[in-house]
Amino acid sequence: MDNWVDETKEVIGTHIRVLALGDADLVEEKVEAAYAECGRIEARYSRFLSENELDFLNRRCGEWVEVSAEFFELIKFGVEIGKKTEGYFDLSVKGILEKWGYDKDYSFEEKSGEAQTGALIELKDGNLVRIERPIEIGGLGKGYAIDRMRAELSGIEDFCINAGGDIFCKGVDPDGKPWKILFENPLDISQAIGFVEVNNFAVASSNSAKRNWKNKHHLVDPKNKIPANEMLAVYTQASSAILADSYSTALFVMGLEKAKEMVDGFDVEAMLIGKNSEIFQTKNFKGKLFLE
Repeated sequence: MDNWVDETKEVIGTHIRVLALGDADLVEEKVEAAYAECGRIEARYSRFLSENELDFLNRRCGEWVEVSAEFFELIKFGVEIGKKTEGYFDLSVKGILEKWGYDKDYSFEEKSGEAQTGALIELKDGNLVRIERPIEIGGLGKGYAIDRMRAELSGIEDFCINAGGDIFCKGVDPDGKPWKILFENPLDISQAIGFVEVNNFAVASSNSAKRNWKNKHHLVDPKNKIPANEMLAVYTQASSAILADSYSTALFVMGLEKAKEMVDGFDVEAMLIGKNSEIFQTKNFKGKLFLE
């Protein structure tokens, strides 16, 4: 008999909940494999850990370094999103985040010195990478982890992966209904402003209400080297979580007017909420707002 498995673990700095329906032993095995895959990604690429592949590359700035094929593709993806977004998505915000205190020790204490963004990242055949200054993949890493977890759940028809608001759902929920995902109110995240029924696509969101400290937050405006402050929230929908995650970050950082100008050229649908609560949706954005 098929049963629902409902498990939550803390991985990649957030609580990830997986619900999946199927033969209990098989589903539990696949869910554990999904969490293991997520843990592998964290161990290899988290900037909060030392002696991993990201750290190895970051300690060799200016040198050509051969990285794994997976890491090469992640960096390549980040570079391409950076180009498409005119630099609003930037892998080199690591220095600014750590200067502000969002570091391995979570000190949240401002450090002296100046941090730069817009670092040159060069790629060559053979999985060779040369970086001008240290990088991080936080702007796409959670989305990639969800996509890899989704691959581990292959063959399961009904499941949902919720990684702190970055979500992929397929099939139906435990009540046999479409998965209903709420849009958080960016001014009060205990409330919702609407919902979307999700089946076989990813959703992501960006706002500054989480991971903030001392007038700083984790969404960096790489052009002005300040916390992005021209948007209340962005909600994205895409075929993959890595697309939804990375474009959600970039669109938030752009601010409303620039995001409205550029979003139709991206592989996502989006709802943008400007700092004055103006709402803009792309043509095929799915969902319903409780108040228009």
